[in-house]
Amino acid sequence: MSHVRFHEAECIDSQQDHLFGFDDFWGDSVDARWHTAGNGSAAVVNGIDGGICRLTSGAVSGNSHAISWQDIRSLSAAKKAVLEAYVKLGASSVIDVRIGLYYDATHYIYFRFDDSADDTWKAVTDDGTGPTVADTGVAPDTNYHVFRIVTSSTSVTFYMDGVLVATVTADIPTEYLQPYISTATEENANKTADIDYIAWRQDI
Repeated sequence: MSHVRFHEAECIDSQQDHLFGFDDFWGDSVDARWHTAGNGSAAVVNGIDGGICRLTSGAVSGNSHAISWQDIRSLSAAKKAVLEAYVKLGASSVIDVRIGLYYDATHYIYFRFDDSADDTWKAVTDDGTGPTVADTGVAPDTNYHVFRIVTSSTSVTFYMDGVLVATVTADIPTEYLQPYISTATEENANKTADIDYIAWRQDI
């Protein structure tokens, strides 16, 4: 049974007023649309409904690995961008994970769990002037969760498993953004993030 939560009609009519894309990592390799980089690896492995992309950080403290569009930035917060990902962490401690939309190290919108700084998932935005951080109140675990970000030019709402967990109204980047998920280790051991699917949408 599929665990996909992000339902969208993929027909010509549905594309007239918005852009939509989706990847549930079927096959034996990561699709060419994705760029992966870091100290570890990204691989398609058997998962809950056919395939997952497993990000592995690398086994030395500070190692990380990420998946993105490698600077192909085409999602705008002002155009009601939506990002959704179904993700499971391999560990809930000594790990640093980001799930969201990214321009560069100072312009982004994402869920963050950094065990060196956080005890719960944070909702974070940064427009280059410094981050605004909202507490979701949700502690990390090693189960699958649906992470969903919905943007506008004035606010960003963050959902976990369909529940609103944070709203941020400051420091929303105006740059065009790309999907971005990363995992990093804070000890000398690999840390993983399993991505069952990533979906994105925005108005045109």
